[in-house]
Amino acid sequence: MERIIGINQSLFVSHSIPTKNKASLLASLSEKQFKELMQQVSKTIQRSLKKADVDAFIPVFYKEEYVLVKQNEIIRLEAERAYTRIITVHKEFLSCKRIGYYEEELSTDRFFRCHKSHIINLSKIVRTRKGSSRYLILQDESVLPISHSKSMLLNEIFNL
Repeated sequence: MERIIGINQSLFVSHSIPTKNKASLLASLSEKQFKELMQQVSKTIQRSLKKADVDAFIPVFYKEEYVLVKQNEIIRLEAERAYTRIITVHKEFLSCKRIGYYEEELSTDRFFRCHKSHIINLSKIVRTRKGSSRYLILQDESVLPISHSKSMLLNEIFNL
């Protein structure tokens, strides 16, 4: 990861400096100054990635229009035949798209398909319940089943 970040930082620096000034600027920097520059660039990139993550949204076709729903506000998605119910912290939407469409569109770092009928936002899990079957309790107090195979994957994600 460090090597990739280093390459991205160099490209960022390379593209932000006019071509005729690049060689003289880099030649005039000491190793310490260059490292400081790279740290500043790294911080800038990290801030922009965090902002992009916070502002990530998904278009939901609802009542003849597209509504832009922020991914960090989605609690869960539930399949209802050929439709998908999207439950957010503020509102519910019934979309005419299948749950598989949203599974492909949503961030895999944030969302997890715990069952054939449910996709959850991992940050909205409050607790889990074990018994003969395993369940998740989410922020909206909904209780969702976890399929056996997905239970093992969830254990790996949370190191359980």
